[in-house]
Amino acid sequence: MKDKTSKLVRGTAFQNIGPFIAAFKRGKDIAQIDQKIVDFYINTTEASNNKDVCFHASFNFPAFVLVFGRDEWPRFQSLYQKLTKMEDQKIKKTLSASIHELAMILGPKYTELDLLPVMEKFLKNKNTDIKMAALKNMHIFLKEVSIEKRA
Repeated sequence: MKDKTSKLVRGTAFQNIGPFIAAFKRGKDIAQIDQKIVDFYINTTEASNNKDVCFHASFNFPAFVLVFGRDEWPRFQSLYQKLTKMEDQKIKKTLSASIHELAMILGPKYTELDLLPVMEKFLKNKNTDIKMAALKNMHIFLKEVSIEKRA
């Protein structure tokens, strides 16, 4: 019974970790965040191929990037790449709906380097919902892409 309860508690905590992290002020409260929480989020997601775990991770991902900012992007970049390669349509739609938010936080350098190839894959995806989620805020995303890279 203890193991089931523990798994349920961990699962519930994981689902709600994004709103908890988002409650901290961008860049100012980082020192107050226990690194075990961030490690839990990153390590749990990196170690899992469970669609539910990865869906919740994709949903909560922008909160971590918002609070920790572009300087900490390298810490989250490989996790983002893993999530974008998942074959689950719900995960891809969630990521495509928030890619513009990441672009605003990360700025042109990381948008062009890491997000632009992902955006291109979203736009070429056969699933209309994924394409539409990406297109909905394309104007915001493109503000972070140089004119040379837009072609």
